[in-house]
Amino acid sequence: MSIHVISFNQKKYIEQCLLSALNQDFDLLEVVISDDCSTDGTQEIIKEIHLKFPKRLKPLFNKNRLGITKNANRALSFCRGKYIAVLGGDDYFLPNKITKQFQYLEDKENYLLCGHKIKVQFDNNSSLNFSDKILSKDQISPGISWSLKNAGPPFATMTIMYRRDAIPKYGFDERYPYCSDWKLFLDVIGCNGHYGYLEEALAVYRRHESNSTNLKNILRPDQLAILEEIKMQYPFLENEIIEGKQLISYLSGVLEYKNMNFEDASKFALICHNYKGTKKNKALLLYLLSILRINPNTIEKLLKIKKLYTNPLLRN
Repeated sequence: MSIHVISFNQKKYIEQCLLSALNQDFDLLEVVISDDCSTDGTQEIIKEIHLKFPKRLKPLFNKNRLGITKNANRALSFCRGKYIAVLGGDDYFLPNKITKQFQYLEDKENYLLCGHKIKVQFDNNSSLNFSDKILSKDQISPGISWSLKNAGPPFATMTIMYRRDAIPKYGFDERYPYCSDWKLFLDVIGCNGHYGYLEEALAVYRRHESNSTNLKNILRPDQLAILEEIKMQYPFLENEIIEGKQLISYLSGVLEYKNMNFEDASKFALICHNYKGTKKNKALLLYLLSILRINPNTIEKLLKIKKLYTNPLLRN
């Protein structure tokens, strides 16, 4: 069993992250962490923990900044386990997570990966239980249709455990600096692959001001490019891809509204207002609202904006 961790300037969180992985009740386990040139003391904490767990922890320290995706691939190249669990340097696992996912995949030999519910924790120590985007096992079906319509993986990346032999040789697709985790999910599952879901919160996802994608639309170019690539690969999934594009615009509008950029917010909202499908994504929308703490009435106001804009996103 390998636990794959990447870090960059996460001094405040890295100790809890690593200890939550190292103290899992699983004997044949390695924790591989690749630090991307942290300058805040993160590396010193990793080295201290390594002294306490010299056989269980494999620290890697990059000589030059690689960025999220290349750093993830460096850690991946050192993972030797039959299964690989993914963890961010600011998140942490709950007890028994590894054992429960391991047993799940051992029992379901045709499943390529599995995820689970999470807890979301804010910097003020408030938290909420969240089922993420999938609400029940009944909503899971083979293939990537659901993921395309919802413009992302069906559960948080830091909940996923992969079969290592299902991961492509290139690992995380380095053409995508921010959404390579979603691309890896799509690559592994393909058109008909099976994945599973444990209806139990087994990890904690932190929300804080230093999140790499916090309150920004930097994901959008990656998301749209991935959908275009999948459209070329699976043209019969075009309808699902259109729904995914529409959802990306909707969420982009919410983010721009939060950032006080009302012109772009209204543009994105109107794109979604003119295309069916928005109401099908209530679970993801509620997740976004909980993180951004936006009143649901704000969303209704966005959708009622009548100013006309062209629609370059869905024109093709």
